[in-house]
Amino acid sequence: GFAALIDKIGGLDVDCDQGEINFINHRITAGFVNEPDIVLNAKTIKEEPGILHLDGAQCLIYARNRHTGVDGGQGNDYDRVNRQQEIIQLIFDKVTKEMNEQSVLALISFATGYVSTNMSLDTMTDLAKILLTKGMTFNKTTMPTPGTYHNFVDENGTETSLLDFDLDEAAASLNKLLYEIGRASCRERV
Repeated sequence: GFAALIDKIGGLDVDCDQGEINFINHRITAGFVNEPDIVLNAKTIKEEPGILHLDGAQCLIYARNRHTGVDGGQGNDYDRVNRQQEIIQLIFDKVTKEMNEQSVLALISFATGYVSTNMSLDTMTDLAKILLTKGMTFNKTTMPTPGTYHNFVDENGTETSLLDFDLDEAAASLNKLLYEIGRASCRERV
């Protein structure tokens, strides 16, 4: 559904470095048995690094990449999260800046074939209308917030890639993000 949605809006213009291009092409051509057909049948990228127009399958591979760092070095899960947030931001920007209400409502109807939710189609369309008319902004963050966690050390004293963090502190940060920052933003716009 992720790739189909991106294809439905005509793809996305994504800033890719050579490592990201190599990763995308490798996932397409290496024949990994666990890759879905949409990846195995995707087109490889032949352009030079820079802003590239990616289709849905290429965006899916890009967003799943945790092997190359956004700074060109070794990657990790934070790099993958950054890419996923970037793709969501690009979708948000494209939908809010390039599509009219009728097109967005058609896109929502299309997307319901790929998601399961208890939200009614009427609620989704009402929220989309608000999004298009109120000039909403897109905020992105990660939880736990930087500086509030460290890598877990196992019983042998070996540092692992697992995070050790205070769940209450993370909950408080999320609460602040959703309610204090959101409330201030709403007041500014009213």
